[in-house]
Amino acid sequence: MNLKVHEGKASEALMYFKKYYDVHDSLLNVTKTRQIVELESRHELEKKEQAIKLLEQEKRIERIWSNLLVRGLFYSGSIRRDLLPSGISRPEKSSDP
Repeated sequence: MNLKVHEGKASEALMYFKKYYDVHDSLLNVTKTRQIVELESRHELEKKEQAIKLLEQEKRIERIWSNLLVRGLFYSGSIRRDLLPSGISRPEKSSDP
């Protein structure tokens, strides 16, 4: 730019100066856009990873509750048999039609 000014071509120097800044701004915008896209992608990936972890935790909790329920039913059946006095047997189902 200084060379063009020294040559007396200030308007041409200004034109090159403007073109330089247009290109510079354009490159800066491209860089910023890439950074934004990368950050958005990273954020979406983190959200998906968190959702997967949450689903895994919910599945684990559901499995624990299911195991507790099965054990509770098993033990409650065992306790009922144990509560019957030793001399009394359970009544048998009649086979009368």
